[in-house]
Amino acid sequence: MVKYVLPQSLGLATKPLPKSRSCRSFPCSLALAFLIFVVVFVFHINTLRLIDMSTFVGHHEKTTQPYRVLYIFHTVDESRLAMKVNPNAMETISSLVGGGENTWEVDVHMIAAYNLTDYKKMMITASFKLAGANVVRIQEDALPELFNKKLKQTHRPPQGLAMQHRFAIRDALNDYDFFVAFEDDIVITRKHVENYIEKSKLLELAVPDTLIIPGFLRVEVVQEVRTDVKAKALSKDFDPTICCGKKGTKSNVMGWEWSLKSFTLIKLPSPVGGIVALLPLLWAGEEHEELIKGGRVMDEENLNGMNTKLFAQQAGIMATREQVKKFDVLCRGSKIGYLPPFSPPVPYTHAVHLEFWSGGFHLFSEKFCKVERAVFFEGEGEFSKHLLYHMSDNKQHRNDLAPRFIRAEAVQEELRQKAIKFK
Repeated sequence: MVKYVLPQSLGLATKPLPKSRSCRSFPCSLALAFLIFVVVFVFHINTLRLIDMSTFVGHHEKTTQPYRVLYIFHTVDESRLAMKVNPNAMETISSLVGGGENTWEVDVHMIAAYNLTDYKKMMITASFKLAGANVVRIQEDALPELFNKKLKQTHRPPQGLAMQHRFAIRDALNDYDFFVAFEDDIVITRKHVENYIEKSKLLELAVPDTLIIPGFLRVEVVQEVRTDVKAKALSKDFDPTICCGKKGTKSNVMGWEWSLKSFTLIKLPSPVGGIVALLPLLWAGEEHEELIKGGRVMDEENLNGMNTKLFAQQAGIMATREQVKKFDVLCRGSKIGYLPPFSPPVPYTHAVHLEFWSGGFHLFSEKFCKVERAVFFEGEGEFSKHLLYHMSDNKQHRNDLAPRFIRAEAVQEELRQKAIKFK
């Protein structure tokens, strides 16, 4: 167990306070309230762990070796740290650690574009550990140095920070079973990861000659009633709480960078034994052509491979260790591997593009890695496990994006209706 020594700069006295003093000032009351909150929170978390472990030991015969997960995220703007980044990371960590039956050991690698004071680093580490993290690493001043040939000078653009995810994964590849690497405002839950692992196994057995992984769709919780958003049909089993917790309802969970036109339906053999929806493969034109081989049947092909508005950026990736190795093999066929070293260097226009690294322009493209994404929607509750909450909730306020928002549950039902006709 790591022991933390509070620095003297915090002004903590080593001698007891006089008994006659009372805590009547506002700062003192606030500090006391915070202390009580921390004590109650720690007690609550530890109690839940004891309950979970007693159930685990009493009713399940599982391996004693925990499933090791590395959660990686990058943060560019320090002003978002307290109200956005830290709460989101704590929510994700808590869900990954305590959201299932088996024991998961979750470490955290925070990649920051800025430097932090020792006090802030201590508070961040403490909060992540309260949420259940095992080891916390904070990488500061992490903007990569990129050379611009046209300007003939080196830059450190914030858009390139997501590149550091690849270095973090490479350096820890043999130490973890699973990697979760996303932007700092994406909420990841245990259900997302468990569904991803389960569906990955099915896809690998059904389509051994093509790498298809479960894909994700970003959504926001729309704060204003949108009377302009119409729905042809609504799903009975759509579960908005998986992505968005108590804030999510069937009517306010919406996406903006995908629609029914984003998907191509394809029948896959056993053990999938049904229809899944493929997301676009960028720069592919008539994408997914290779999947037709081997007797698999598709509906009309999605020709939106060049339309980034329908591409469904997912702001990150999750993968097993073996999947990461497969990514690297496939990507090196395009001269830009998934893992560094990147030789030759990544072209500047790609290196400074956030969507190239975390959005999927590299991994999910015909030009580079050719990794396919599938969304399951036929089974009860399946579609909901492919939705990721964009916690910033800021896209809905942009004039250029607001008209594109659609109800997620409506798209699920439209996919089902389309699948019935396809059969």
